[in-house]
Amino acid sequence: MKKVIKLKESDLQRIVKRVISESYEGGSIQVGDVPCDIHCKRKLAKSGSNGDVVKYIQHLLAVNGFNPKYQGGGIGLECGDLYQGCDGKYRKHTKNAVIEFQRKYKLSVDGVVGYDTLNKMCEVLKPGSATRKETLEAYNKLCIKQCQCKKLSSDEPFPKRKSPIKSKEIDFDDIGVYNPLNKVKCETLKSCVYKYILTDKGLLPSGKVDFTGFRGCLGLNDVDLPDTPNPKEGCTDGNGNRLCSVIPEPIPFGRMTTAVMGYYYDPSKGKCVSVSGGPAPFRQMRKCVECCERKK
Repeated sequence: MKKVIKLKESDLQRIVKRVISESYEGGSIQVGDVPCDIHCKRKLAKSGSNGDVVKYIQHLLAVNGFNPKYQGGGIGLECGDLYQGCDGKYRKHTKNAVIEFQRKYKLSVDGVVGYDTLNKMCEVLKPGSATRKETLEAYNKLCIKQCQCKKLSSDEPFPKRKSPIKSKEIDFDDIGVYNPLNKVKCETLKSCVYKYILTDKGLLPSGKVDFTGFRGCLGLNDVDLPDTPNPKEGCTDGNGNRLCSVIPEPIPFGRMTTAVMGYYYDPSKGKCVSVSGGPAPFRQMRKCVECCERKK
């Protein structure tokens, strides 16, 4: 016998509003993601999320008195002073702080920061003129409004390019390192391509294509992809330049970047060293050593 549940009209409206306003295709916020992923309804900040976006949320909740015992869920006392002092891990205490906020402002109480909850945070947690600069910075980064939210629908074609792309059938099951691609949803792939590779007018200039961000968007940061585009040499790029002479530029302070481990040859140390975040010539220490240390 089926159980009959009676709902009031207000309950139905709340459920419909929840489904329509906070239906997301990209999963949860992770390291390297940005607040626009929530503003554009691509992702949610929820249990299991990590990264700077979570730090901004924790800090603003902490300085406004939510879950004061655990500093807005950011745990340490430093979280109430600096957003950099928050742990950036969306766990039980962060969820409790968000629930406390949602109850106070009569939002759907689920402990998840989606479009509605983030908009309310940006509305009611706006810093005053005497607010310290770190809190202003966290607010401005979290509540940024200049987001390009247009995305490709399932039946919308990709922007046109001048020359056609030659297609080639590939059986991804036969290529072990690419197996994770089988789990990438079509809509997610389109969204990531549009975010990091394409614009409304077509392909981005080659120097500005963010392949690191693209891999992070697909969740492939932990996949060991091939290092070099030149299979014959293995130690040069597609233009014949030696990868051993490539030294990654330091990441400017404050710039968010996807944490991807890479390796390069440091001539001052005479050996290959690792670098986290940003482009690097090698994805494997073994390859870097083989190309740069053994063939000096």
